[in-house]
Amino acid sequence: MHAHAHCSACSGRLQQDYSTQAQKDSFLPYSIKIVSRPTELLSRRAMDKYEAYAALVKGITEMKFEGDPQPCILTLTGDNVLPIAVSTRGDVLVAAAVYGKGRIVVTAHETYMQDFSFLTPDGQFIKNAIEWLMPYTHAWVGVYGTSNLNKDNLPGISVKSLSNYDRTVGVFCRNAYNDTQVEDLLDFVRGGGGLLIGGQAWYWSSTHRGVDFNEEFPGNKLTGPAGILFTNQYGEKGTFPIPSELPNLEIQS
Repeated sequence: MHAHAHCSACSGRLQQDYSTQAQKDSFLPYSIKIVSRPTELLSRRAMDKYEAYAALVKGITEMKFEGDPQPCILTLTGDNVLPIAVSTRGDVLVAAAVYGKGRIVVTAHETYMQDFSFLTPDGQFIKNAIEWLMPYTHAWVGVYGTSNLNKDNLPGISVKSLSNYDRTVGVFCRNAYNDTQVEDLLDFVRGGGGLLIGGQAWYWSSTHRGVDFNEEFPGNKLTGPAGILFTNQYGEKGTFPIPSELPNLEIQS
C-alpha cells in the first residue's frame, strides 16, 4: 500500500523561504516547530549550522535517491537539527543533529550508508559525515550491520566491525532496526561520540499496527531525543540538488 498519506502532526515536509532579511534577523537559518519532546541544549561541541552544513556537503552538488530503496520521510522536531538533503517536494531524506556533546547523522534508508552507488559518487557524503562526527582526530569508527563501511572504502580512517557498541570507538555506524544498547548509545553521544544511522519506519509500522512508531520504532529511540524521527511515510525518490549554502527552511505545522 502506497504510504503517501500526509500526517500534519509529524510533518517532515519543508517549505523553502529564501528571505535574506529573515536570515539577517535571526541566528537560526530556519525555524523549527517542536512537535514532540524538546532536545537537549547545545553543549561543548556546539553546532554552528552554517559551518556544519558546509562540512557535511563539502564537494557535493547533488544526492541520488534512485533505484530500489524506498526511503521514509524524516521529521525534524527540535532546535538543534539540520536538514542536509531535501527532495523537490520538501521531504527530508538526510539530517544531522547535535545531542549533548555529540553528533548524529541520519539517512532515510540504511542502503544509503551501505552502498556507495547511492547519495554521492565514491561515498563522499558518508566520508564527510564520519569526519564531522569524529570527536577527535583519528578516532576509531565502529561498524555494525553495514559491511561496505570498511577500510577499503574509507581510506585513512580506522574502521572495525563490531557486533555491539563496545566503548572503544569515537563514531558508531548502524542500522535503525535494533533497540539493544539504546541507553549505552545515548550516553555515548551525550558524552561526545558520533552516531551514523540509517533506516526507514514504513515497513516496521506496517507490521506493528496500532503501535506509536514515533516512540517505539527502534531507530527513533536513538534519534528521537536528538530531534530526528523516522516516519511511516514514503519519501520522494530522485536526484536532488544540494545547495552550496544552507537555505532558509521552515517546517509546516
